[in-house]
Amino acid sequence: MNRLFVFACAMPLLTLHVSAVAEDVDLDVIYRIKDQAFNHSRVMDYMHILADENGPRVTGSPGYRQAAEKAVAAYKDAEIDRAQLEAWGTFGRGWSWSRIAVQMKTPENTTLTAFPADWTAASAQPVSGEVVFAPLWDDGDEPRVSDLEKTAHQIEAYKEKYRGKLRGKIVMIDVPESFRLPDEPRTYRLDDEALADLAKAAEPGLKPPVEWPLVKWPADRDMSRRLADDMPLEIAADNWLLGMKLNMRLAAYWRDEGVAALLKTTWAEPGGVIMQSDFGSFIDGDPIAPPTATLMPEHYNRIHRLLEREVPVVIEVDIDAEFHGPGVDGINVIAEIPGANRRGEVVMLGAHLDSWHGATGATDNAAGSAVVMEAMRILKALDLDMDRTVRAALWDGEEQGLFGSRRYVENHFAEPISMTVKPDHAKLSAYFNLDNGGGKIRGVYLQKNDMARPILEAWLVPFADMGVAGATIINTHGTDHLSFNAVGLPGFNFVQDPLDYELNTHHSNLDHVDHIIAGDLMQAAAVMATAVYHAATRAEMMPRKPLPAPLPPKKELPAILQ
Repeated sequence: MNRLFVFACAMPLLTLHVSAVAEDVDLDVIYRIKDQAFNHSRVMDYMHILADENGPRVTGSPGYRQAAEKAVAAYKDAEIDRAQLEAWGTFGRGWSWSRIAVQMKTPENTTLTAFPADWTAASAQPVSGEVVFAPLWDDGDEPRVSDLEKTAHQIEAYKEKYRGKLRGKIVMIDVPESFRLPDEPRTYRLDDEALADLAKAAEPGLKPPVEWPLVKWPADRDMSRRLADDMPLEIAADNWLLGMKLNMRLAAYWRDEGVAALLKTTWAEPGGVIMQSDFGSFIDGDPIAPPTATLMPEHYNRIHRLLEREVPVVIEVDIDAEFHGPGVDGINVIAEIPGANRRGEVVMLGAHLDSWHGATGATDNAAGSAVVMEAMRILKALDLDMDRTVRAALWDGEEQGLFGSRRYVENHFAEPISMTVKPDHAKLSAYFNLDNGGGKIRGVYLQKNDMARPILEAWLVPFADMGVAGATIINTHGTDHLSFNAVGLPGFNFVQDPLDYELNTHHSNLDHVDHIIAGDLMQAAAVMATAVYHAATRAEMMPRKPLPAPLPPKKELPAILQ
């Protein structure tokens, strides 16, 4: 057996420094993992199953359940028999769509490129009407969740301004998005400068206050990124849901005013359409807005220019969509490889399975799910002797607020508000997550867990020649490792090459397998399998940060938010 004792790879993504910590790295096993990952890969088979063959996987939809069942079958084909669907609780109402047609009737009869907004109502029949421009935020500066009182006042002012003026109209509610040259290449990998930036810690003493239900974010967006892990997850989720509830006031208003349909747009690269709408709700009983279509910016902007020059525009909207529920069950996909000697202890890996609805969710996040499945296949195929049980999770409801992972953690490990822990809380060594597109792994976000730095970096050294640099103390936000860190469990998300994830595919109609590089997923599967194997065989559990304090009681909402 060929083992390497690495003396502290505490390398801030670029430079190797020697530390007093020695970590055992099994090079024989890594060689075998690489051979499986690179020469016998099935990762693109899993991409086919989840994305091309299945299509969108919206939480609570038949498409999501179908993908989850296919994932279980794929695990069992890989002889991972302990694979199943696990309910995490009630999600709400599901939603799916099958067809949309948006046609300009005047001044020209032509088809417009559009997608249904999420959780939109169907049109019982094609609806047509004169288009009016009634933007929500006249200055184009949409309020953020950090100032919900301001948002509530603006909503009330909007309702008063347009009351009685919108019946039978097709209403444009977004300010047009102006074309601008991208400030970075449309597809790129992290260079030395970018990796060096990731190696920098946030400035000490800069931290947003813990305040429930309204958190004031720092104005600097980069600092917000660096400090995202300092906001308790349950407070962030509560704020987001409160903001959605405010939007439901507008959904009910448009419905009661007799609006025929709504038109939206989003910033996107040319030809792109971003899927999120903010005016559709998955919560049972919430009002349903009129049929809502999201147009690609070029078509939306043309309509706006026509209206500015007082050229009447008539649009016809026809949407086939369906609600599922109420009370759709949420389900995660769970698969296990039992440990040999310390099977009561667990190492987890995961990615979210759900997606948005305008494409097949290839980079967000069939890629991460396929890598998790491939890492499990590799570990099983090699029949490795691992002390701890390895448990994979494909999460549900990430896009609506990390629901699948948050409820899994609450059901198995700890209640995140009172911070009451369950017996299994002490038995989880680590959780490894992948959810930043389809790029290869370049390092790992530590979530401020400096104690894990030399351990993880030692395991990454054999991949230095494949571009894996090291660890960064900065946390990435908005994905499922946060559910574990919220209750003091070691959760890590891998750093990935961006490719065109943020610029082209993230939540967009372009998120198809065409944007996947097979070799990147093979590399990611090898790295993930290596980290999981070493965590499962390490003599000690992974170090963890102190258990967070219980959250303070909720503050009473201002009257306008109640």
